[in-house]
Amino acid sequence: KHALFDKFGKEIFPKRGPVSVGDLEQMKVDYKEILFQHFMNYFDQESQLFLEGKNLISYTIAQDTIENMLDKEIDYVKQQKLPFYIIQVESKKEITLDIEVHGEKKNIRFKGFIDRIDKIGDVYRVIDYKSGKVKSENVTFKLKEEGLIHSFTGCKHAVQLALYCLFFKDSFGHFPQEAMIYSLTDVSKLDHKLTFSGKSIGDICALFEQFIEEVVNEIFNSDVAIEHNSDALYCDYCS
Repeated sequence: KHALFDKFGKEIFPKRGPVSVGDLEQMKVDYKEILFQHFMNYFDQESQLFLEGKNLISYTIAQDTIENMLDKEIDYVKQQKLPFYIIQVESKKEITLDIEVHGEKKNIRFKGFIDRIDKIGDVYRVIDYKSGKVKSENVTFKLKEEGLIHSFTGCKHAVQLALYCLFFKDSFGHFPQEAMIYSLTDVSKLDHKLTFSGKSIGDICALFEQFIEEVVNEIFNSDVAIEHNSDALYCDYCS
């Protein structure tokens, strides 16, 4: 409703103005009916299936999550002295990276959706929404002695946000000034910025391209075994 462009990058008319506190306050009113209708559609128009019992817990959590996010957005906008614009939501992006695999040039295509691109003054931000908690180490990128693969895997959200920034640069011609995770369930803090001490977003993205090249070369290296990571926890859900 407030985005300047649709997810394909086409400008929306009539043109939207900056998002105001009043707009966000109105969202706190409007979302209730929208959320209700989404639950109705999911439960085949049977409201009693989510207005009582265990599904009521999910419905209540969804309400609380949206309320918490909008309250923090309101606080954020109140602090801004410059206009705040939503550029795109669910922005569909695609890029191709040229890498070298064992001396041969290869093209690696990436496709994805950036949850949100916004702008405050001249500062562009790319944002990804997460339903879980975010720790500082998840967004604090550090170069490790073990190499780029360990560096990126040691910073949980660096890969996704770096790719988003490359998507952004391909569309806008420059990197965003900020990339961040919005934790929808964190009651104390909404935004968690990707950082790299003394370096820029562009520096992280340059390392990301090297990281991708290393990963692909490792995949194509017949001397490197592809094995299960014994430290990974995802298989616990299958047991």
